Amino acid sequence: MGNIRVVHIGCGGPAIDDDQVHPDSLPAFLTSEKFSVTCLTCLDEITDRSEIELAEYLNQ
Repeated sequence: MGNIRVVHIGCGGPAIDDDQVHPDSLPAFLTSEKFSVTCLTCLDEITDRSEIELAEYLNQ
């Protein structure tokens, strides 16, 4: 099983560090009612889940 990559659609870069998201234990910002995270790449504040894309990748 791999990790989840969180990509900010606005800039195309990773929204958070890939090591922070695993399918068995999603971070609070993905599961909480109030969604807010700062993009790791462009530093924009992401407040809508539709602004991110989740993709699973396998660890090598």
